[in-house]
Amino acid sequence: MGHVHHGQLVDIPFAKRIRDVLIEEGRAQKHHVLPDSGWISYRVRSDQDVDRAVWLLRVSYLYHLLALRKRKEEHPAGDAIEIDVALAELDMSDALSTCSVI
Repeated sequence: MGHVHHGQLVDIPFAKRIRDVLIEEGRAQKHHVLPDSGWISYRVRSDQDVDRAVWLLRVSYLYHLLALRKRKEEHPAGDAIEIDVALAELDMSDALSTCSVI
């Protein structure tokens, strides 16, 4: 669902429409190498940034599970998680929570 470079730069894939909302809201930056892709980059400089990076990773994970469920693909954790409830618990903006997933 993403990766960390040298402990400070977190890269996470999203659908472009979700990436656009995250960037517009100032929650992430365009990917440092692939700025036109769905990937985002997030710099971790403090403990608070770690919490925000984990939040972004959680959003990515849940949207990927949702996309798998919509395509009727199985995932080991997919049935154990109430995705809509988990997304609602993340206190996302209206713009982000209404992003549809392919």
